Amino acid sequence: MAHVRPTRVLVVRPERAAEVVSPAYDALSPAERLSFRIQHPLSYLNVTQSPDPDSTHDERAALLEASRQALTRLLDTDVFTDPGQPIYGIYQLEIGDHIQTGLVADIAVSDLVDRTVRPHENTQNARAELLASHLRVVGAQSSPIALTYQGRDPIAPSLAELTSGPPFLELHTDDGLTQRVWLITDLDAVDPIIEALADHPLYLLDGHHRARASMVRAAETGDTDTGILGVIFPTRELRLLEYNRWVSDLGGYRVETILADLTVRMGLEPVADPMAPETPGDLLVYAEGQWYGARLPVDVISMSAASALASLDPVVLQREVLEPCFAINDPSASDRLHYLPGGHSLAELAAPVDEHGGMLFVLAPVRFSDMQLIADAGLVLPPKSTYFDPKVRSGLFVRWAEDRG
Repeated sequence: MAHVRPTRVLVVRPERAAEVVSPAYDALSPAERLSFRIQHPLSYLNVTQSPDPDSTHDERAALLEASRQALTRLLDTDVFTDPGQPIYGIYQLEIGDHIQTGLVADIAVSDLVDRTVRPHENTQNARAELLASHLRVVGAQSSPIALTYQGRDPIAPSLAELTSGPPFLELHTDDGLTQRVWLITDLDAVDPIIEALADHPLYLLDGHHRARASMVRAAETGDTDTGILGVIFPTRELRLLEYNRWVSDLGGYRVETILADLTVRMGLEPVADPMAPETPGDLLVYAEGQWYGARLPVDVISMSAASALASLDPVVLQREVLEPCFAINDPSASDRLHYLPGGHSLAELAAPVDEHGGMLFVLAPVRFSDMQLIADAGLVLPPKSTYFDPKVRSGLFVRWAEDRG
């Protein structure tokens, strides 16, 4: 069973939440993040800023120190309150007609190490080390890793009961997201949730690099009992979207040649009124102002995890399109391949192609059942295969990475 425990955190004061809570990090470009930080000096985004990929060691060290100082400014400004005891939190995100409610708690890092908490994506060593350095220098976590559990819905009724009263804070942001937080100081009230989760493995949805960084830091300190801030959502409330692929530079290949090849192999044909794919295997292609529909060639050999992995749309697209048509053999090393998350209109997804050229491939979302099957087998999906939305935000909670006494 997973070790889910109350957490010792600071919580943003309701009257300061609009100033402090960050927008979704991945929703902003580097230039937009810089502009936002300048315009919002108390935003927690100033604490979580990342260096450029080609930055020097000294530049990274200076940025980490700036992040530490940004957190110190927030503490000196008294934007957080201390509940004075370990607590559980209830965190609710609402956007449009979608609502998801989760339990905020400490997750034992040892559960990440022994795979009681099951990941579904690989991590990059450099990115994990960068976040581990953030823990060393800044010494705090604020972005909870997001998790869910297998099987039926054992915790939703208890969550509904715990959120029947008014929240500690409610925050409405310009992107249409409403966030609500309830603080649970009566720890016994959460016992039914902890007991319900006892027989369920947890699945890591978002925050793979943060989880890996906590494992690195725990190994350094020798603290085998340390935790990481997490939020556990019911599976049925999750919104799993796709990650789309934009090839910005065709690498010398001609659009007409690629379209002709896909017509032969995948039944590509123009679409006058395109709709975002919902069924695995369905594909939309956009190039030179025209949408096309196609069907990815998928041969399901068995119901095994390996077969499920081989037949995932991102895997098939890489194998059947990106590699043979564009010579993109290593997606992680290509500066011609860009990942565009779902949740946007087709016009918004097509905008970079209209402005900069290239070709866009819009996929159907990966099914959660496939992700679960693959994770249970100890396998991992390619990077940028899943996009869970809405994202949990930084700045609501601050958990010290080590015990400060």
